Amino acid sequence: LTRDPRRSRPIAVAATFTAEPIAEALAFWQDALGYAGDVSFAPFNQVQQQLLDPRSELATNRGGLNLLLVRLEDWAGQRRDDAEAIEYSLELAGDLLVDGLRRLKESTPLASHLVVFCPRSPQAETVPDFARSLDLVEARLVRRIESIGSRRLQAIPSAEIVARAGGV
Repeated sequence: LTRDPRRSRPIAVAATFTAEPIAEALAFWQDALGYAGDVSFAPFNQVQQQLLDPRSELATNRGGLNLLLVRLEDWAGQRRDDAEAIEYSLELAGDLLVDGLRRLKESTPLASHLVVFCPRSPQAETVPDFARSLDLVEARLVRRIESIGSRRLQAIPSAEIVARAGGV
């Protein structure tokens, strides 16, 4: 299989958690689909910073795929008992995410951007109000990202990930 330089699709990954274990799977699929390009990872839990920094992995990935892996509970902190405070905190983090995506989309018009809302941990499920807050904020963020209106920017809700994984 010869590589076509026109099919170069580097992948830049920013996540709210340690995402490096997916490097091998991403490289496998790039190879299987005939795409060239490196897979690079932003530093741990630097999603918002990557969106704002014009020298970041995301901003310098001009024609590839920017993959943002977001587990909202990572932005909620340790507190799980005050739904109103959690939602407020997550909304602020979400504002930074959406505003950053708008800027990134404008500064990298040839890149594609995929925001994956990752399923919450089993521990988050044990606090029903916390889990409900995560669901509400995620649904609002998905709608806001979709309202940006670009075929090069997509959001995948965590429920879709869970459904495709067979409810695991």
